[in-house]
Amino acid sequence: MDKPEYLYHGDRNRQEVLEPRQAVGAGGEPDCRNAVYAVAARELAIPFAITFVPTAKEAVFSVDTETKPPRFRLRNTDVRWDKIGYLYTLPSNSFEKADERQWVSYSPVRPVRIEEIDPKDYRGWFDNEQE
Repeated sequence: MDKPEYLYHGDRNRQEVLEPRQAVGAGGEPDCRNAVYAVAARELAIPFAITFVPTAKEAVFSVDTETKPPRFRLRNTDVRWDKIGYLYTLPSNSFEKADERQWVSYSPVRPVRIEEIDPKDYRGWFDNEQE
């Protein structure tokens, strides 16, 4: 895949410049870099702008990316429906491919656009299973 002109990053906090942070992901080395992470598909960045609250030790949050829009599956996890998040549109010039879906930048990135994300607008994207 060629590098798109813009990439997307979702975050629960508003920032004027995105700084590299140490990630701790479940997907091995590509998910654990000290970087700014972004994706080419806008809708895949949206869940990272939403605040999730685990309700048990066995809390699970996963995304089914095969559907459009994606489906978010929650188990023992609540959504803070009242907390606004942010979707950042980023210039891709400092990014490199991390894996089939993610891009990383090892330097700070200034967004070209910041959108507010109201989780209530995405209520239909969620399946919530409580145990």
